[in-house]
Amino acid sequence: MPRLQVFLDDYGDRGFVPLCVNLWQTWDVIKTYTRMYQYPVLRDGGGVWNAYKINSYIPLNYVIDTAGVVLYCAEGFSESTIRGYIEGALPPVGVEEGKTLLPAPAVTATPNPTNGPVTIRFEQAAGQPVDVCVYSSTGTLVRTFESQGSVRWDLTDGSGRRVENGLYFAEVTTAAGSAQVKFSVLPSVRDDLRGTAGNAGRSASSAPA
Repeated sequence: MPRLQVFLDDYGDRGFVPLCVNLWQTWDVIKTYTRMYQYPVLRDGGGVWNAYKINSYIPLNYVIDTAGVVLYCAEGFSESTIRGYIEGALPPVGVEEGKTLLPAPAVTATPNPTNGPVTIRFEQAAGQPVDVCVYSSTGTLVRTFESQGSVRWDLTDGSGRRVENGLYFAEVTTAAGSAQVKFSVLPSVRDDLRGTAGNAGRSASSAPA
C-alpha cells in the first residue's frame, strides 16, 4: 500500500494511476486507506479477485496500459520489475536536444475481423526505425517485426503455430511515440470446414439403418 503512493509520486505527472483493490476489508479500513493515500482504494467482495486471481496468493499485481492491454501480472511484489513495466509503458520525460518529434503513427489493421493474414499499416516518416509488436488480449507478446509502412502477419507466433482465436493488439513504436490498434482473429476456414465435416459425419452415423 505505501509503495503504491511512492509509484504515484514518481510517475503520476506522466499519467500513471495506481488502483488498490482490497479483498473483504471492512468499510472502516477502506476509509482509513482512502484518507492515508492519494490513489483510489476499492473494496472487493470477491468478484474481482475470482476474475483475476492466479494461484490465490496475495498480493496480486497487474500493470495495464491505456489500451487495456495487460503488460504484467504476478503474485507477490517485485518493485524493480513493476517499475520496469511502468516506465516502459509511460511517455518519456523529455526529448534529447536537437531531436525533432514526429507525430505518433496512425495504425490500421485490415481485414478486421480476420481469419487469415492481416495487414498492419502505419504512417511514418521515411528512414525512421519502426518496431511492430503484436500482443494477445492478456498482454502476452506474440510476434515482433521491423518494417517501414506496413506488416503482413500470417497469424502465427514465433514458433510458426497459428494463434488462438480472440482479440489482439498491434503496437507500432517509433522515435515519436507509439500507437495501437486492436483486431479480432476468427477461426480459420480450415477449422470451419473441419467442424462442418465432423458434424456431417456424426449426423450420418446417427441416422437409422
